[in-house]
Amino acid sequence: MVAEAYRLMRQWSRLTVGLSLLSLPAVSLAQEPAPTRAEIRLEKSIYLVGDPIWAEFLIRNCGDTPAQLGPVRAVAEGTSLPLDLVLGAPGAGALSVRFRDEKAVAVHVPTEETSAPATTDLTLAARGALGLSVDLHTIHPQSRYVGTYALEWKPLGGKCGTATATFRVEARQDVIFITDFGRITCKMAYESAPHNVRNFLDLTREGFYNGKTFHRVVPGFAVQGGCPKGDGSGLRPDGKTIVAELTPHAFDIGTLAMAHKRGDRDSASCQFFITLARVPELDGEFTVIGQASDEESLRTLRQIATQATDKNGRPARPIVLRSVNLVESEESVATRSRSVGQP
Repeated sequence: MVAEAYRLMRQWSRLTVGLSLLSLPAVSLAQEPAPTRAEIRLEKSIYLVGDPIWAEFLIRNCGDTPAQLGPVRAVAEGTSLPLDLVLGAPGAGALSVRFRDEKAVAVHVPTEETSAPATTDLTLAARGALGLSVDLHTIHPQSRYVGTYALEWKPLGGKCGTATATFRVEARQDVIFITDFGRITCKMAYESAPHNVRNFLDLTREGFYNGKTFHRVVPGFAVQGGCPKGDGSGLRPDGKTIVAELTPHAFDIGTLAMAHKRGDRDSASCQFFITLARVPELDGEFTVIGQASDEESLRTLRQIATQATDKNGRPARPIVLRSVNLVESEESVATRSRSVGQP
């Protein structure tokens, strides 16, 4: 009985498979060409107030045959994507911007000219792409304000899909270390070490440095701090390290730089040091992220350098960072003030 049941089951299985195959619809070997795709590319995710915000709007043909994009405003020699495709038509804008959690706003579309503009049938070659780089300040001046922005681009009424991108505009900030011996204010090296500066600022915003110590003090050389273990062996909690951004910046009194492991310049994490004198042997060897130069800061550093230490530079009494704070820099305030009243 068991053998007979097994035989019938195998026959039923073969029959079922056969019926399934017969019921499948016919499949054409010819494949439909892949659709065109809209993309937005930003140079970076964080910009400073006053910086241009260059965005590249790109339409890509993912297929192996030419793609017809339709009649658009004529462009000289067809070398770039027409601005019409970026902004859309009056009453049917293609690009919108959302600031923080506010409602998305369509980017202004110029009104039609009195005479009909010349148009051309735009065809995108197989596997080709056409783009246009635009400073968002020129089409959306409001993007100069501090905050987070979200872009949504739906060209040709969605024929190419929807592309999105986000970025943040930040005010340039100074870092202030509060110690029992006074304050140390550092202007940050945004241009020369953007990734290391961002890492330091992110840790500062999180309150990571509050309560940490200067665990090493070497008069005539530097003070070092920011170690979560307090002995120079610790990394930030997630273990993240930052690639070096080396420059010929001269290490003078008050230079703020990231510490790294011996022989590994790309191992900067959270520890930093501030030089107490001109130290030429450090030039080009460590990533400079800031500079303290005001009299109060230099006086505080000189005071810290007088504290008693053991032979390894460890202070006899803890030198605590009571807090590390961010304040808008004078340069950022000036930039923002100049922008007031602009359209």
